[in-house]
Amino acid sequence: MRVTKLTAAAGVSALVIGALLLGIELQRPAIGAPAHPMRNTAARALINDPRFAGLLSESAQRAFLPLKDSSNDLYPSPLQRAGSASPRRGGAPSTWATVNPPLAFNNDQSGFPQNEESVSSCNAGNKVIGAWNDFRNNTPGADFTGWGISTTGGTSLTNSNFLPGVTVNAGPASGPATAPGSGKTAGGGGGPPPTPASGPASGGSKEYLPSQGDPVIRATTGCTVYASSLAFQTDFTQPPASAVLVDRSDAATLASCTTEKACWPMRKPVVVSTDPSVFFDKDWMAVSPTIPNSPVSIGFTEFNYGGGFGPVISLNVVRCTADLHHCSAPIAVETDFSSPFPGPGGGASVTPTWSGIAIGSDGSTYVSWAAIQQSFGSAATVRIEEASAPPNSAAFSRPVTVTQISLPVFNPFAAENFRINGLPVIAVSHVGGVDRIHIVYAECRAVALGICEHSDVVLATSRNGQAGTWSYRLMDAAGGSDFFPTVTADQVTGKLLVGFWSTRFDPGQNAYDVVAVPVNGATGAPSPAIRISATSIEPDSDPLLGPNFIGDYWELHAVNGKAWAHYTSTQRLQQLLGEGVPVPQQDNVLSVFTF
Repeated sequence: MRVTKLTAAAGVSALVIGALLLGIELQRPAIGAPAHPMRNTAARALINDPRFAGLLSESAQRAFLPLKDSSNDLYPSPLQRAGSASPRRGGAPSTWATVNPPLAFNNDQSGFPQNEESVSSCNAGNKVIGAWNDFRNNTPGADFTGWGISTTGGTSLTNSNFLPGVTVNAGPASGPATAPGSGKTAGGGGGPPPTPASGPASGGSKEYLPSQGDPVIRATTGCTVYASSLAFQTDFTQPPASAVLVDRSDAATLASCTTEKACWPMRKPVVVSTDPSVFFDKDWMAVSPTIPNSPVSIGFTEFNYGGGFGPVISLNVVRCTADLHHCSAPIAVETDFSSPFPGPGGGASVTPTWSGIAIGSDGSTYVSWAAIQQSFGSAATVRIEEASAPPNSAAFSRPVTVTQISLPVFNPFAAENFRINGLPVIAVSHVGGVDRIHIVYAECRAVALGICEHSDVVLATSRNGQAGTWSYRLMDAAGGSDFFPTVTADQVTGKLLVGFWSTRFDPGQNAYDVVAVPVNGATGAPSPAIRISATSIEPDSDPLLGPNFIGDYWELHAVNGKAWAHYTSTQRLQQLLGEGVPVPQQDNVLSVFTF
């Protein structure tokens, strides 16, 4: 999920796309863009639904700007308030372990930003692979998802490039797309194709959908590497289309390849639509690192406005074979059929989104997500939901409510301007022959005039995921706010590592640090926190994105007591396109530490 400013080719003029949620959005300046042929279709209804806009990827918000109705009401936002220092509760731990200075995990010399990081490893941690949003390719029709590999355990960058997009059938309806490298259509390999969102493909001309961020990277112990990403049309001269991609490669290929397609010889659009009233967003992915030929599970949210009044918003999972030759039809884990604008006496709308997926030691699939509930004119609440499917099964259980958050973390704190979230992330630990499910999330602990002033990260744990079996533990409560939670399980030791960003080291509550808390995977007992960033990171200093956007997530990965943190930092100084003086800018960086 990303936000942009127009690049130097367009004069590097400002594009402010702020934090949005459920009908409250920052005011946006008018942006010159070519007329779009779908402007007077159902796509307008899709774009002008504030709930949809509030959850859409920032990249998608920019791509759809030409479709916005100029008369659409933009509500005044409290997010424009001037920042102020907030009182601190408690204090930081007296002793902090810190790690070595991070590696800028990209080959960028332009000074353009990178954010939204994912990380994995193989070969006992000697080969580390990451993916991120990369604004160097922020032009219409260009691939936007960056990736890199280290063959030195994360101490240096070996190779880097962009994730390729995919060519699909253009037209007014949805259908299967060619999966380069296999010669088969999506869902091929002898099985049925994915269910189209609304009818067969046109069978006419082709169009290229570039990769558009929201990356997830996963590797097996044998060094097969998978990458998922959104893909959608950013060239307004082409018909609208949206897809979720999964690419397959291996560490040896990634270390030496020189072109996008050579690096990722197999790619699969697990779902694709050329219907302008359908959009896919917020993908996530998981594969067992240890089970041979483990299926690949991909989660995503579908926004579908093609059924009449009100959208159908669903949280879906697709299961693909390890070779990506065959994928299931989308499996709807939770769907909202209610109107986003209920009238007097109308029920609340529920938006299931932000999927997380983890695989158990036996191959069971666990899915978590946020069910965002709102009645017209009222504040949103969030249910953290979980469901599971047995090994080799696509039948998911009835959703279980892990917790309900009355004060969710969505929008900037008092002293921040970028979009902040505390939505759930899931992991499964295996200790003493027993799997345990762990979900981390953040919730506000203090609110003033609708502004979340402070937030905490909470870890929920269950042995089987059933209702009534969850226990909860606050992660390292201290002064400042903790947000952007993430969690990973060490596949060797079974130990957990819970991570978050925190403002606790900045008296003004503006700069953040990256923190990790080791947790006993069996008991949930935390160890002393690790401050991953040696000095606080200033989120407002990127010359292009400014204070408006710093990504929506980051990741930790751990193997046998060694961990890698892939996150956004603004501490490297670079000239912007070789001009002026070196200034801070957003970089995806990699820190290596033990725990």
